Amino acid sequence: MKITVLEYLCCGGLVGLPGSNETERLPDPQMQALLHEGLEMWRAVVFDLISCGHEVTSVVDPQLRELNGEDIQVLKDHGLCLVEFDSARRLEENWSSAALGADRVLVIAPEIDNILESLIAHLRGQRFVVIAPSLHFLRIASDKWQTFQSLGAHVEQPTTWLASDISQVQEFPRSSGLGFVLKPRDGAGGGGCSRYETWEQTLEAVLGLASPDRWIVQEWNVGRHCSVAMLVEDSGALRVLGATEQLLKFDENGFHYLGARGPLTHQETQGIENWCQQVLALIPGAFGWIGIDYLALEHEPTQDSRPTESSRRERVDEGRSELYCSNRMLIEINPRLTTSYLLYRQVYGPGLSQGLVGLETDLHALRETNPGATLEYLVDRPKC
Repeated sequence: MKITVLEYLCCGGLVGLPGSNETERLPDPQMQALLHEGLEMWRAVVFDLISCGHEVTSVVDPQLRELNGEDIQVLKDHGLCLVEFDSARRLEENWSSAALGADRVLVIAPEIDNILESLIAHLRGQRFVVIAPSLHFLRIASDKWQTFQSLGAHVEQPTTWLASDISQVQEFPRSSGLGFVLKPRDGAGGGGCSRYETWEQTLEAVLGLASPDRWIVQEWNVGRHCSVAMLVEDSGALRVLGATEQLLKFDENGFHYLGARGPLTHQETQGIENWCQQVLALIPGAFGWIGIDYLALEHEPTQDSRPTESSRRERVDEGRSELYCSNRMLIEINPRLTTSYLLYRQVYGPGLSQGLVGLETDLHALRETNPGATLEYLVDRPKC
């Protein structure tokens, strides 16, 4: 099968930005981190699909210093077909050229500034088969405020406000003593997030924003930062790959994703597949690789954090299950491939890539090659 793999930052997303290399073109350390993670995912998926016997095509940024000639040659020697990037043409046109004749297309891109949704919409408009969720699902899952609104009455989430409305909050928020987090609605990889100890500090930060309607404020909660990954078929059936503990760092510069450790044990993830099914049932259109970041709570939600009696009756009337029995607090939904692939490929082997592009895959048989292992992926430790 012919498959095209396209990752935004290393497959042309930086072309046209001023600077002679990616450090100059991406001065923001968070975006540099996204480039590094994207490059690692692109390498891994390309290598794994080729290892499974597929013909893989792509296109790369000719100025990308991190992707040196040796890397390219190794992948070419394994069978990668590279289409030359034409800097005189738009990114979308280059991607369409790379995907010509492809049976399936995989897009890896951040949600920032509607990048993920717009690229998938363009390719689908050109009649390519893109293994990705529906545009409706992408639109909601890529926007943390829309996610909160869509799931708020059914799934436990942090108390959340739209930053542009925060100055109008009449009742002072319940104080947990842990502070608040200011996040961009479409952030990725923890980029742009800041934590404040008090409501007054948070309000001051919000008042300094140029576009507060593009930000949210959430109450900080205590728990173990985790993420579950799954493959969702076009029928809606899902297969959970496992859950990992996220390795995060918090400092004066914000949040930093350092990697992941896992898979977590059966005891730590008891009931997680049913929880994922119930969450995704509330936002139709999931397809392909989906990740959900959540907090593993030490205890069940308090009565104060539970929905009102009227919202309970609405859920009963609609036949929806009560999700508040779970000791999980949903943080966000990732409607795309995440860096946890770099850990799970160590568990399942290169055959995992076939499920990634919608092909039939026996995950149980693949996992038997490495049963019970606890692994770790660090973003500064290349795995390919």
